[in-house]
Amino acid sequence: MRKFIYRKRTMAACVAIAGLALCGTMNRPSFAQETDIHGVAIGQERLFEAGVISTGRDLLLTMESDGNTVYFTRWDRPPRGHRFGSIRTSTFKNGAWTQPVVASFSGAYTDVGPFVSPDGSNLLFRSNRPARVGEPRQKHHDIWMVTRQPDRSWGNPKRLGPPVNSEHQDVDPAVSQRGTLFFSSNRNGGFGRGDLYFSQLVESRYTDCVNLGARVNSSSSDSTPYITPDEDILLFSSDRAGGLGGMDLYICYSDGNGWTKPENLGPTVNTSGGEVGPFVTPDMEYLVFTRSGHGRQELYYIKIKNTIVKLH
Repeated sequence: MRKFIYRKRTMAACVAIAGLALCGTMNRPSFAQETDIHGVAIGQERLFEAGVISTGRDLLLTMESDGNTVYFTRWDRPPRGHRFGSIRTSTFKNGAWTQPVVASFSGAYTDVGPFVSPDGSNLLFRSNRPARVGEPRQKHHDIWMVTRQPDRSWGNPKRLGPPVNSEHQDVDPAVSQRGTLFFSSNRNGGFGRGDLYFSQLVESRYTDCVNLGARVNSSSSDSTPYITPDEDILLFSSDRAGGLGGMDLYICYSDGNGWTKPENLGPTVNTSGGEVGPFVTPDMEYLVFTRSGHGRQELYYIKIKNTIVKLH
C-alpha cells in the first residue's frame, strides 16, 4: 500500500467508484480492462497493509494531507476483560507502513473514529473519557479534539461540549475545509436510531446543530459520515431498508438547496456483511472503508476512477 499525496481539488461534480460512475445520471462505464498501481483490476478491493494495519480488529481510518501518516481504531481485549478501543498511528517510511503505535493522546479510555481536518491542524474523535477531571468515564460517547502544536505533536484532548455534545451518543466526526462539522447522534428529535447532523464553525465556535433532514436520514441508523473538503460530496453508512447487508455505504451530493437523495454504492463495495467508515484519500484516488464479517473488522481500499471533476 503506497502513501497518498494531497492534490487540492475544487468544486466536485462527479465521483466514480470502482467502475460505478456515481454522478447525477449514474452512468456505468466498464473499467474491466483497467488496473491500478498494483496491477489489480479496478473495482477489486484490497486489504490496507494486511497484517500491519488491517489485522481483523481495525476500523475507521483517516489520513494526514501529505499521505504519510494514518490514524485508525484498533480493538483490544486487555486483562480486565472488556473490549477496549484505542487510536493507533502509522507512518509511511522506506516504502512501507510502520508498525502502528498508540497515539499520544489515546490509550487510557475507549477512543474511536479519528478524523484529521483537511488543513491538518486538528484531529477529532469520539470517546467515553470523563467530561471533567476527577469524574468517572462517561456511559456515552462525546466528540473530542486535539490540536496540532508548534512541534507537530498533538495537544491534550478537549471535549467540544454543547451544542455539539449532548447527553446522548455524539460520534463519528468529520470536518470540511472551512471547519463545518458533520457527525452522527441519537439525540432526541431525529428520524431514526441515529441521524446525521452538521454544525458550522463561526468565530471559532460551533453553532447549533442541524439535522441533515429526511432526504438524507432514515428511520434506521445513519452514521460514519465523510465530507469532501469543499462540502460537495457526502459519504456515510446506513442500515436502511433496501441495502445489501447490515450496513452499506451511500453517497449524496450538495445541490445548492441541500442534499440529493442518497444512493447505495452497490455490490462493488457493499456486501452481505457490513461496510462503514468511508474515507477518501487526500489524493482523491482511493476509497478506504471498514468491512465487518465473521467476527472480524478489516480496513479495505479500492481504486476510485475519475474521482473529482471541476464544475464549469
